[in-house]
Amino acid sequence: MDQDFERELLEIFKAEAEDYLTILNDGLLALEEGADERAVEEMFRTTHSLKGAARAVNFSAVEELCQAIESLFSKIKNKELKLNEGIRAVLNRSIEHLNELLNQNNFNASCDIDILKQLQAAASGEIKAAAKEKAQKRPAARPKAAQKPEASRPEAAGQTPEKTTAPEPAPATQPKSADAAQETIRISYQKIRELFTQSEDLIAIKIKQKFYIDHINQLYDQLEAIGKKRRQWLVASDSADALNSELFREFSLIKKQVDLLKNTLENDLFQITAMIDKHLDDIKQLMMFPFSTITNYLERSTRAIAREMNKKIELKIYGKEVELDKHTLELLKDPLIHLIRNSLDHGIEPPEERLMRGKPEVGKITIEVLPPRDQSIVVKVSDDGRGLDLAKIKQKSLKKNLVTQAELDDMNESQVLSLIFHSGLSTKDEVSKLSGRGLGMAVVLENIEKLGGSLKVENYYPNGSTFYLTIPLSFATSRGILIYTNDFRAIIPTKFVRLPMRLEVAQLKTVENQLVVNLNGQNIPLFSLASLLDIKTEDRETPQYLNILILRLDEQHEIAVSVDQVLDEREIILKKLNPPLEEVRFLSGVTILGDGSLVPVLNVHDIFAACSDRFKPMAIKKQKPKQILVVEDSITSRVLLKNVLESAGFEVQTAINGQQAWQILQKQTFDLIISDVQMPEMDGVELTRKIKAEQKMKSIPVILLTSLGSESDRKKGLEAGANAYFIKQDFKQKSLLDLIHKLIGTE
Repeated sequence: MDQDFERELLEIFKAEAEDYLTILNDGLLALEEGADERAVEEMFRTTHSLKGAARAVNFSAVEELCQAIESLFSKIKNKELKLNEGIRAVLNRSIEHLNELLNQNNFNASCDIDILKQLQAAASGEIKAAAKEKAQKRPAARPKAAQKPEASRPEAAGQTPEKTTAPEPAPATQPKSADAAQETIRISYQKIRELFTQSEDLIAIKIKQKFYIDHINQLYDQLEAIGKKRRQWLVASDSADALNSELFREFSLIKKQVDLLKNTLENDLFQITAMIDKHLDDIKQLMMFPFSTITNYLERSTRAIAREMNKKIELKIYGKEVELDKHTLELLKDPLIHLIRNSLDHGIEPPEERLMRGKPEVGKITIEVLPPRDQSIVVKVSDDGRGLDLAKIKQKSLKKNLVTQAELDDMNESQVLSLIFHSGLSTKDEVSKLSGRGLGMAVVLENIEKLGGSLKVENYYPNGSTFYLTIPLSFATSRGILIYTNDFRAIIPTKFVRLPMRLEVAQLKTVENQLVVNLNGQNIPLFSLASLLDIKTEDRETPQYLNILILRLDEQHEIAVSVDQVLDEREIILKKLNPPLEEVRFLSGVTILGDGSLVPVLNVHDIFAACSDRFKPMAIKKQKPKQILVVEDSITSRVLLKNVLESAGFEVQTAINGQQAWQILQKQTFDLIISDVQMPEMDGVELTRKIKAEQKMKSIPVILLTSLGSESDRKKGLEAGANAYFIKQDFKQKSLLDLIHKLIGTE
């Protein structure tokens, strides 16, 4: 574990420990009022979770103390001991000592032997109620405000802590700092994300209001036309009777009322739009983090890979201040690391070779994050290595039967470069643990497409290459063009539409049996959108004019699609589809129109892939990483496990208890499940039983990862159906990963 991640893990542990101490302190107050079974159960589970979190950061004194407290609570919980005043006093002193250890922030501290002995005596039933006169009946102090960790690493600290007593209260005259006066709370990103998703539904109010206004405007225009005809009739008529005059006055009054209603609705829409947009912008800002959030991870990963390859490298990162949604940042980590690894392995030459080529001994990789533009962000990843060898790419593509020689001869440079994104294609002749399997670049493209983005390559062989990652700002509100074709309405995202046009059929050309649109001297292949989407079409006469949209993925990939009508452009809320609909071809999601109807939003990547063999490089067979569900109630242990597994190339989802995991399993499938045993609501053993009893889930391997190491506990877990029982005390990354590879067949 490197130092940067260790520091990050320690910060997570401190926040988690503070929460656990709050629960324990509140539990002590509850125990003062009587032997509350629920309080005992909650304190038992909390102590167990804190023990696991302390083990994850090597805080042995806290782990040892929690183990002793947990043992005592276990006896009370199982009715082997009756809670009395003496035991309450021991628990008071023990949890007060736990507070002191955590406040000292000294990972080399030792646990108070006297307190451990008292806990052991209490668990053995040696402390009777008579001990209460010696007890100090007071709840433990809350932990101090978050303190910065010592400069040195915990295991290097070396000093022996002095025994401390309860801290003396600060003088009453001591002024509060501005920071202390500012109250803060911790809230998970997921909760903010859920709030934002719910708040986005407010946009539907805007869309409906606009829909009503459009209809009122149509009604007003109709009334205006009727009034004009009425006036013309009155002028042409020699006489106007009283009845007609009265009808005309009533008609004018109705028209004024409609006009007033129209103006009121337009004013309301203006105010609603301002309030909703500000509300959404405020929530968006809470989810935005600077790119610097992940730069430490990128820098340390680059150093580690370079050391392993015996290469000298300088990583430069520009645009660290540019802010992105946290979800986007997390999904960017993997493709960026793949690109860096690819640059180091395939591009950056060994020092001696660089010197021979007249290059600096130290290679350079540059990541530049450009400011947002047109609702998207571009990340450039460049290196000054060899670049991409087109001849070698062609050779390997033919060998893998990805293309024929005739197809290769017909490809331009950008299309040949696109071949590197095929799963299984690698220009390496040998397979190493870092590369050679041809999965890296396919994974990069897959992750970028998950974000709704695109990827472009510029090659400067033999002097390097640049990858352009274009990523939309990852909020679901965007704009789309509503089209109608063969009784089918759909939305095409505006960002992919270069140009709408109306073209006479006689102006179309045919090149190699393919209809094309000639735009500024460039022939763009034309397809019927209805045919691409496999929508049944009735025989009908060819119209004189075609409504056409020019779609663009990037500068090298453009197509034209014909539709019956291009209705309008509008603001949309993209709602992603849930499994199993998320895999339906051509669909990115759905949106709701002002009249309440659902309309599909088309996946432009799938449209390009379906067009013709000319775009075969875009029709990539993707090999998804294996999916693992981690079920662990300790956030520290959860983050540690997630980091270990993601670093090994797995896709990881987490749950905080068995009940939440079971709910997740109803919606999606996983290749493997790793679960703690002791958790609230539903423990790991019960979760395993439910999984193995379910026909569609029973084949999923389950690993129970727990601190319960007795033979009876192991037997209980295996009898529930677990495929393996892994003791946390014996936790080694390699052993766990070897076991995972064995269970899911990825060795």
